[in-house]
Amino acid sequence: MKIKLLLLIITTLVSVGTMLYGLEDSEAWFSVTKTSSGGIITAGSLDIEVTGGPLRGANLEPGEKYSELGFFCNKNNGTTPLKFRGLFKAAGPSSNGLLKFMSMKVEKRVGIGWVDESEIFGNSKEISESLLYYFQFPDQDPKIKNKHIVQGDLFPGQEACYRFLVKLDKETPNQHQNQSLEFTFFVYATQASNPGWE
Repeated sequence: MKIKLLLLIITTLVSVGTMLYGLEDSEAWFSVTKTSSGGIITAGSLDIEVTGGPLRGANLEPGEKYSELGFFCNKNNGTTPLKFRGLFKAAGPSSNGLLKFMSMKVEKRVGIGWVDESEIFGNSKEISESLLYYFQFPDQDPKIKNKHIVQGDLFPGQEACYRFLVKLDKETPNQHQNQSLEFTFFVYATQASNPGWE
């Protein structure tokens, strides 16, 4: 009797285990699978458009009045936020002393008008705040750290416009008559989160 009862219990346990295993492995439970097609990962783009110029000032004479050098606009045509900065690069050597007696005003377009952004003065003592340091010369000391005449941030589709004005100091010596300075204006841009420009 005990053996029969024991066999009955074992048979029952094996049957229940087999049934549970079968249910677990089968698709007897309600289930559903959904999909979302068309997945794609795309890198953003960095693209800045520079319009305006050329920057030219002619027939400057010593005095108090600023003359317009020109303007330019930066527009972020990419899909990622960017930061930009602008630098003047002189074509000739730094022996040209005209910059020492020149001042420059930078204005930024706001709405339909222009507002003062900065004013940088030339200086015969070549102090680091002078206009000389906003121009990079081919023969300059590599230890000199140039300054950027403009810099800012732009979101995709955003635009920033700047205007440059120049004047010669009243004390500009006669030796600078007919002297000129050729330069190129460079605009550099990188993604806004790049820590390399901090």
